[in-house]
Amino acid sequence: MNEKHLTARETTLLWATSIVFLVSSAMFLLPNIERLGLYYDEAFIAQQARDFLEPGRENLHPASVRSIEWFGRPFPIRNAAYLGSLKSQLLIPAFWIGGATVKTLRIATFGIAALALVLTLFWSRRVFSLPIALLGGALVATDPSFLFFGRFEWGPFTTNFLCRAAGLLFLTWAWQSSSPIRRRIAAVGGGLALGLGIYSRADFTLIVAAAGLGILVGHPALVGKIIRTRKTEAALAFGALAVASLPMWSSALSLITVSGSIADRGDFIDRLAVLWNVLDGTQFLRVMQSGGLFDQSRSLDLQGGLLGLALIGSLLIVGFQLIQERRSSPETAADDPRRWLWITTVTILLTTLALPGAVRAHHHLNALPFVQILIACAFEVLWRYGKQSNQVWPRFATVIVLAGVIASQLLIVVGTEKEILRTSGFGRWNPTLAVLADELEATPGSEVISLDWGFHEPLLFLTHDLPLQEAIWSIPRAFAAGRPWTHDGNGQTHYLIHAAPYDAFGLSDPLLRFARQRPPDQVAVRAWSSPDGQVDFYSIRFRQPHRLSYVGSGRFRLDDREGS
Repeated sequence: MNEKHLTARETTLLWATSIVFLVSSAMFLLPNIERLGLYYDEAFIAQQARDFLEPGRENLHPASVRSIEWFGRPFPIRNAAYLGSLKSQLLIPAFWIGGATVKTLRIATFGIAALALVLTLFWSRRVFSLPIALLGGALVATDPSFLFFGRFEWGPFTTNFLCRAAGLLFLTWAWQSSSPIRRRIAAVGGGLALGLGIYSRADFTLIVAAAGLGILVGHPALVGKIIRTRKTEAALAFGALAVASLPMWSSALSLITVSGSIADRGDFIDRLAVLWNVLDGTQFLRVMQSGGLFDQSRSLDLQGGLLGLALIGSLLIVGFQLIQERRSSPETAADDPRRWLWITTVTILLTTLALPGAVRAHHHLNALPFVQILIACAFEVLWRYGKQSNQVWPRFATVIVLAGVIASQLLIVVGTEKEILRTSGFGRWNPTLAVLADELEATPGSEVISLDWGFHEPLLFLTHDLPLQEAIWSIPRAFAAGRPWTHDGNGQTHYLIHAAPYDAFGLSDPLLRFARQRPPDQVAVRAWSSPDGQVDFYSIRFRQPHRLSYVGSGRFRLDDREGS
């Protein structure tokens, strides 16, 4: 139970690896970080951080958003029933230093992901070995899902990764340290990190539960040791976890309601397809090439990487090795951390597949970095087998397979980056939305009414004083009150709708037909295209003061307000 020190050589090597990753990433990934259009979810999380620094527009978000007044400013505490505002909170200092821009947003996002990777390196070295830490880190660092979702974030993946990496490292310190003070400080830090992970996104609970199950099933004797020798530290860790995650548990009733509403997003086959595409590194490219249409992204014919196949093989190799070890040396098997890793990884994968509505990449990225470390363990098993057999070919084959896995990931990274440079995005993340934002802010009297999902939050982040309204939420409220939705507009009111097939709420085609039936001197319909020439959305402007009404069933009405 002595404290486990890293040698100076190991520490230097881990830091050198981290620096190489950060420098190479900065050279390859950051120069074009603004190229891709701003996605709704990115802006939704970022704008709440900006609201704290630039108050005045905090009431323009969906009703799920919550904030408290802190120093006279709106401090974000909840994005949705299942999403806390940890990512928004972490962006506040970044925006204070670098300004609330798309570049700052994405650099800060990738910085969080990079920090999580560094912490993973040091944790996996303490629990496993230096080769496993370096190999697992290399598999994460070259993973397209990590590199692209770690820059262009839809759900709070990076903050969750940071929370689990920090939590695991702190709790490992709490177990290994010989200093009672350091143990207790580390236990509190680990509990806080895991609790903040639950607060950040509710399904983080699956990770904590899976890790606990891994200890109970894989190392039952360890539970007794913890009770005998680390009782205080365990109590501190559980207490800190409970306190940090309390805001999420206070939304338990809302969580039940929301889980029912998102359960129809996809079935088990859909979730399995997303998991596989996350593992093979093509999920980001699929969603990008479909213009943000998740359902269509799964049907694209793309060549994936080899990480998924490597995971299947690694589960078999490590599982067989653990069975053999338990038969030949039960005492050694009882202390082998790979038992915990195998059980935890499988549990996370299976419970996420069973979770209704878990059809987005950030759900299945809960298994990162456990998947990569498990694969690293399998390669270590193969390498040791080759070494013990005194044959060259097993070690040579191990190196070739490992190089193939990493090379397959890098090919997807390069291909996806080229696609970003070629298209700059289209569909629901069209970069020309920023052009529209600049034009409207420069035009006195302009206002925007978003009649589809995808416009409001990006425009909110890209502008400063432009009046905005997201009508897709006010229309159902109007109908619930027994009246049609109406808006009194002027000659500079712009109604935004998506072109097919990006229309999410079904209002685009009816409004477009309604506008085109009017004389050209009464209405201006402007098509906005992505850089590749595809029409992605329309702005519709009725030239006179008017009242636009939506009465349901695709029917709009326009009343003249001239002289009113």
